[in-house]
Amino acid sequence: MGKLSEAEQSYEDALKIQSDNMNALYYLATVQEKIGGKKLAEALKNFTLVIKSSPGFAAAYNGRGLVHEKMNNTEEALNDFNTAIQMDPHNSNFYKNRGCFYRNQNKILEALADFASALEADPKDVEVYASRGQLYRKLEKYKEALEDYSKQIEYGSNNAVKAYNNRAYCNAKMERYKEAIDDYTKVLELDHINTHAFHNRAISYQRLQEYRKAIADFTMVIKLDPENANAYFNRGCCYDSLKELDLAISDYSKALELDGADET
Repeated sequence: MGKLSEAEQSYEDALKIQSDNMNALYYLATVQEKIGGKKLAEALKNFTLVIKSSPGFAAAYNGRGLVHEKMNNTEEALNDFNTAIQMDPHNSNFYKNRGCFYRNQNKILEALADFASALEADPKDVEVYASRGQLYRKLEKYKEALEDYSKQIEYGSNNAVKAYNNRAYCNAKMERYKEAIDDYTKVLELDHINTHAFHNRAISYQRLQEYRKAIADFTMVIKLDPENANAYFNRGCCYDSLKELDLAISDYSKALELDGADET
């Protein structure tokens, strides 16, 4: 937020020197949209001033669409996104933003169509692969989601931990447990205390009947999150499968104790 506030001040200073500088006003509005909150009203006013001065400025319509969406002005947002795309039908960001708008409105097919158009314009846009992968997951199309997450990783995601986690989830859903383990291992190389990755890697080991490795990961989960009843229960299942019944009973009991505490 600090850098955005500094940028806002810089553009405001530029406008004091040259009040009709529409580029400075556009970038000021863009920064205000990113800041959000009370700044949205100012962003809306400034984008509208830019559009009045430069009616062919497609990016200003796109920016104003983002503001309208944040202000829950859905009809106005869609109109602005449509106008931006009509003016510049080869701009991947415009399709991406309208696709995200459709996704947020639960218009899945429209969102998928826009994400496809965005990737035609920019086949290496990792944000679009991540967003489309999310939609495919929602539709339980895990193969397609996995392919998008793989592209996201290939082209250099700015959130590799999340990308590998998402791909691992899809691998597990497709019963590709070895591949899921590889992805969760990559997550843990990047984030050594990722409880989610330890837990889900343990589940994959459990599915492969590699119970000792599963127990080691569930134990790490418990170390990081001592109140995790699921980890105790699943570790108990592993001990049970190994016929180590005393340890299994101990973990089952702890899981029940924690579950009971949650209900009180």
